[in-house]
Formats: sequence, C-alpha cells, structure tokens
Amino acid sequence: MDNELHIYVRVSSHTQLSDGFGLETQRESGDKLSKQLGLKPILWDEGDASSSKDDLDNRPVIVELLDTIERGEVKHLYVFNTDRLSRNQQTWGFIRYKLSSNNVLLYTGNNPSPIDLSDMTQDLLLGILGEISSYDNKLRRKRLTLGKVKRVKEGGWQGGPPPYGYQITSGRLKVQPYEKKWVKVIFEEYASGKTPNEIKDILLKNGVRTRRGNAVWSLGSIRSLIQNTHYSGSYQYRDKDSGEVIVCYCDALVSQSLYKKVSKLFLERSYQQKGRIKESAQKYDYLVKEYLVCDHCGGAFGSRRNKIQYYDHYYCRTKEKNWEKGEELPCKDRVRSIRIPVTDDIVWNSLVEVISTSHLFKETIKSDVMNTHNTYHNSAEDIKKSKKRILKLKKELDEIMKVSATTEAMKLLKQKSEEEVQQILSVLDEARIEKQSTIEDLQNQINDVGDSSKWVDWVKMFGDKIDELKSSTFSFEDKRILVDQLIDKIVVSSEDKINHKLKVYFKFPYVKDGFKWKFKKDKKGKSIKDGYELINGKKLYTTTFISNSKKKKQ
Repeated sequence: MDNELHIYVRVSSHTQLSDGFGLETQRESGDKLSKQLGLKPILWDEGDASSSKDDLDNRPVIVELLDTIERGEVKHLYVFNTDRLSRNQQTWGFIRYKLSSNNVLLYTGNNPSPIDLSDMTQDLLLGILGEISSYDNKLRRKRLTLGKVKRVKEGGWQGGPPPYGYQITSGRLKVQPYEKKWVKVIFEEYASGKTPNEIKDILLKNGVRTRRGNAVWSLGSIRSLIQNTHYSGSYQYRDKDSGEVIVCYCDALVSQSLYKKVSKLFLERSYQQKGRIKESAQKYDYLVKEYLVCDHCGGAFGSRRNKIQYYDHYYCRTKEKNWEKGEELPCKDRVRSIRIPVTDDIVWNSLVEVISTSHLFKETIKSDVMNTHNTYHNSAEDIKKSKKRILKLKKELDEIMKVSATTEAMKLLKQKSEEEVQQILSVLDEARIEKQSTIEDLQNQINDVGDSSKWVDWVKMFGDKIDELKSSTFSFEDKRILVDQLIDKIVVSSEDKINHKLKVYFKFPYVKDGFKWKFKKDKKGKSIKDGYELINGKKLYTTTFISNSKKKKQ
C-alpha cells in the first residue's frame, strides 16, 4: 500500500482521446513518475467521461477509487493535473475532503514532490488551483456556447439530428430528397382530409421508414412533423444560457399556402387549445357550433353526438381545457350543455325573424343585387370548364395508378436496380401528387364560386325567399351560407343548469332597425316625400329562455 502509486487517468471529451492530453500521455507520465519515486504503478482508467455534468454519477472508476481511499488502502495518488479529478466545485470539494481526511499525498504533472493536504498552505494552494480549474471550465463552456450561437447566426446547424426531410452537409441544413418527398405527401394527405392514423397506413404501405428505421410511424411523430416550422422555411433557436432567440432560415419543403392550410386544419381538428386531440374529421353537420361562446368563461363550444347513447349536445369545452389544473370554473355549475336540434332551430328562427322585418337588410339586398349581379355572370361557364378539366386530370391520375399497379409494370421494375426502381416510383408518385393537388385546387375554386353565386342568387330573389326560409324544405347548406354571412357570434348564458338563453350577435345592426321618410316642399309649398332615411338598429338579439329539461317542451 505504501509502495504503490495509484494513477488516475481521464479525458473529458472524445476530442481529447487523440490530442496531447489523451489517456496514453497521462499513463506514460504517471508510469515515469512511479519509476522515479520507486513506487509500483496501479492504473485507474476512467476513459472518456464528459465534463458537461461533472459529478460522480457518470464516473464509476473514481467512485471505486474513493471507496478504496476511504478504506485506507491508498497513500499516493497521481493525476496529470487537478482538473482530471473534477472541474465542478462541489465534486472537487468532496474529493479534496476525502484525500485530506485520509492523509493521501497527491502528485501532479512531473513533480516528484507531493501536495500534502494536511498542510494548511498546500491545502489552500490546491483549493485555489481547483477554483481556477472550475473557472477555466466555465470559460471554455461559454466560448463553446458563443461559438455555437455565432455559427447558428451564420446559417450553420445548431447540432443534434436534423428534422425528417433534411440532412447535414458541411455543417448546414440541406434537403434530403427522398424524405422531402414524403414530408410533402404527409402535408398534402393531411390537407386533403386524411387523419394521422390514415397517413400512418399510407406510409406503411409505401415502405416509408422513420429516421430510426421503424416501419410503423407513431401518431405523435406525424403530429410533430405537421407542426414543425422548418418545412415552411424557418425555425427558431433558443440559447439556453442567454435566452436569446435566433430566427433561422432553411429550404422550405412545402409551399407556404399548403403549410398555412395544414396549420389551420390542425387547429380546427384538434382540441389543443381545448383539451385532447381529435383524430377524425367532423362526421356531422352543425349549423351554429363554431359561433357558440360561453357567457361565463368565454370558452368555445364543442359537440357530442351519439345516437346509441342519446348524446346530441353542444357543450362548453373549458372543462376539458382546465381539468388538469383543478381550477374552479365560472361555468361549472351553470352551462352544462344545450341540445343541438333545439339550439339550431332557435337560432335559425331568430335570424329569419330579424331579417324578414329589417329595412336595412332589404336595402342591402337591393344594393347587392344592383352592384354585384354581373360579378359572377360567368360563374356557370367557369365551373363547367373547371369540372371538365378535373375529369381529364382524373383520367390521367387513373393511368398513373394503373402503371404503378399492373403486373407488367411490376415485372419491369424487378428487372431494374433498386435505385432505378426508386426513381420510377418517385416519378410516378410525384405525378400523382401533382395531379391530386391540381384537382383539389380546382375543386376549391368551384366551391368558392358556387358559394358566392348562391349568395347573389339568393339576395336577388329576397322577396320570394322569405316564405321559403320558414319552410322545412329550405336546404341546410343554404342555411349555413346565410348564418355565415350574417351572424358574428352566439353567447350562451345560463341562469342554472337547465335554463339557458342565447345572445345572437349579428354582423350588422338589423335588430329592430327602421326608416323615416324625407320630405320637401313642392312649387306650391306643399310637403311631399323625398326618399327615406334608414335608421340603424342593434346587433344583439336575445332569445327567450330555452330549457334542457325533459319534462318541459320548448
């Protein structure tokens, strides 16, 4: 024991494994000193142990060495320099205490004279050296951080694996062609109405693996990909030390319009601001769901419909949003739910009552018909052309699908290399995506023109339509158009859990508006009518109380 020199060696990063202070250099220096002192060398090799978190958790060798010291089996210890033991102040203080309390002589460098920690002066000197080492470590880390921030500002990658669809080339984020194609597919399929679960199946059928090589994508991975801003051409990097946020730019993998559309759809399909994720697109049609707001908490309304369990209600989503927080909600004991059929009927009847007696609305109709009737005079012709082009694109799309699926094509593909096969499939898939995207754009144009045309056609025949509005034959789609044109929001207010009333806010002051005649004098001094002046009403219409009690009828 007294004739042994325990040599502890460690490097704190992979780069030091081969530099001038590597393990071999430290071992050679320790062996040389042991021969000079006439002591038997005992090697303790920690290997590569990072100093970013310089504690004892990731250093099993020094833990064993300290146990040996505690048992009194070590009297001479060698390290190349004191920072090999630790650069962390707390860890270094603990090690220093162990050495001092067990009367261990510490050797460093090529100096045959040990540091005797029982000597107050030498112990003080060693403490100062430890503080300098700790400061040097912090300074080095700061320099590395500043260098990393500078590199990011100059367009370099921040470090770590790049997002799916990208690769690191010369320290910069670059497009990975194969993955880019599938990023675009994921966005386009989501935009076309596919759920993350359906997209997962598409990726599986096409043999698209995750970055880690998994054949099956998780729903969380697909959702994260959809929300990643990199694909629109920018992202943010936050420096943990300074808190500085840097906006970085990269190659966009999808168009801005597609990214915005998908982002909007994701918010609409999810309860991210209202609770859980909703996997499927809306199955039912609702007349006023998106306009309902809770008067007591300001929360939006959701819907529950299940014919088997007799669910058919609009309900305040705030409870879903705050269930984890355990907060007392202002609407908890008030707004439970309101029945969908009753609510839709009351809102529609209220709207019909308001506009059928509104002078301002009739004047608006007159103005719209006169000024915008010719705006869409070519609508029918435009829709006809778009539909004809869609039919042509669908035929081309069918041909693409047939080429991909026919036995002859598959036999042909088997005769080619894997790279050629991938290229052919890639071309076919890109063609398919392009056709589908064009078809989707044309269909959206048809829907937009169709909705606008419906509105103009409706207002043109206002007088005849009022009676039709009150009939049961008026289509649901036409009702939706009118509600969207006229209603801003509907606030649900409750006296208790059963009785509720609706505050319908119109976009225009149609409620109880009016007009008054203008008069002028004729040549004989007689007062005659000279047109009229409209008087604005209110935008708020409040319904009578509605009840959810099964014992009462509305």
